Amino acid sequence: MPQYNMLQAIFLSFFSPNLYRDVAARWGGNAFLYLLLLLCLSWVYAVVEWQILLNVGVKNITLDAAALPIMKIQKGIIETPENRPYIIYDSKNKPGLIIDTSGKYPNLDATPANILVTKDKIFTRADATDSVRITKLSESVNTEIHPTVIMKYIKDFAGYTWILMFIGAVLLSYVYRIIQALLYSLLGLLFRSIWRVPLSYGQVLQIVIVALTPAIVVSTVIDALHYSFNFQYTCFFLISLFYIFFGVYANKNTLTRFTNNLEG
Repeated sequence: MPQYNMLQAIFLSFFSPNLYRDVAARWGGNAFLYLLLLLCLSWVYAVVEWQILLNVGVKNITLDAAALPIMKIQKGIIETPENRPYIIYDSKNKPGLIIDTSGKYPNLDATPANILVTKDKIFTRADATDSVRITKLSESVNTEIHPTVIMKYIKDFAGYTWILMFIGAVLLSYVYRIIQALLYSLLGLLFRSIWRVPLSYGQVLQIVIVALTPAIVVSTVIDALHYSFNFQYTCFFLISLFYIFFGVYANKNTLTRFTNNLEG
């Protein structure tokens, strides 16, 4: 049995050589479960923050949905209940979306809005470049759009999006960290050879997975504070490199004795 549990390891990974000896001697496949647990914890704050922002955004969209007209599209031509511009304002009380089948707004040149829907085209403007993209509706499009109904579905679904965000973020980051650990283990093998530490590749990989903890914790805190600095990813690499060095060296001339003590 491992001497230290996974929650203890998050804290001890910053300074305890005994943890890295325990990881090499006893953890085995538990290292992969540990990484999954660590990533789950690291994504909690970000997902909660995303969900709060999404809820606010959906609330604002829902309030504006009443101002949107029902749109009937037949052979790629849009019809609205009234042949006039419908102007939807953004949070800064500026025109954000215009639906106009009357022809008053043929393009986005005369309006600060970012989206214009005419009777057969959709104009979208990118904020950063100010370039305009024009999409012509296909003649095969025949449908009826009820904004309030669509917004209701969005509002009902939005409360559960955190589940998808959390699962997606954890799985993608888990695959990334596994690949990272496999590559960093090559450095661990180099350290092992230099100091002639009696470790197998699997044990080095276990050490590397735990050695990623300080960099993951630090990056999580920095992201939560919405702070960034130059060469931060280089710093995270150097932190990981140091703890790989630390973890492998902790097992120099002690692995056999440590294993015997645990078994005894």
